[in-house]
Order: sequence, then C-alpha cells, then structure tokens
Amino acid sequence: GGGVALLTGDWGAMAEPIADLVDVQLLLLDPPAGASWRERVSVVRADEGAAPFTVGFLRAAAVDARSAATERLAAVSRALRPRGRLLAPADVPVPADVAELARDERHWVGERTAGVSQPVRLGISRRR
Repeated sequence: GGGVALLTGDWGAMAEPIADLVDVQLLLLDPPAGASWRERVSVVRADEGAAPFTVGFLRAAAVDARSAATERLAAVSRALRPRGRLLAPADVPVPADVAELARDERHWVGERTAGVSQPVRLGISRRR
C-alpha cells in the first residue's frame, strides 16, 4: 500500500473502481470529460506530451494510447520508482528503462529497471 499511481487520459474514467481496489493515491493526468472520482484522487492537466513529475515519484502508471503516442510515455517511465509498474497499449514499444513482464493482444505490463547513477568523484579536501 501507499504511494502514487498515475492514470493518463482514458484510464481516468476508471478512477472510481480502481480507487476501491488499491491503497494508493490516484493521480489523473488529463482525464476524459465526464470522468468522475472521489477521495484519494487528484487531477493534473498538462500540455500534450508533458508529464510534470520528478524521477521516482510514481509507484505505478497506466498510459492510454493517446499519451503513449507522445513523449509522455518516456516522461512517465522516468517518473516511476525502481520496480514501479507501467501498463501501456500492446502496439507501443516498451521504453529502454522498462523490462516487459507480461503482454496480451491489448496491453503490456512492465517494471522500471533500477537506475544507475553517474559515477561520483571522490576526493580529499586539504584544509589549511
């Protein structure tokens, strides 16, 4: 339990039933008109292709076809914490930082691989 799960576009219409099943804060990015939700659901509107989230912010995400067709998929993938889950349409390529776990004719599910940081230079500071 806990954390934040993202639903982009058309997935926002599923906010209420998903909120009943999971113990996470749901974040809807550009949900469709007429979508309804209640507690533990927040809404963000952004420019097409944008996903204004920091690295490691999301526990999981479901990306609709419209969002997956833009740079938004890469931004959402970067926002997942290591081992975070990503659901996307089957015809969308799996991002390089995601390992595919399962696939059917409509969707694939992947897991964000652990990121490796750039080397950090260590040194000794000489005080006078």
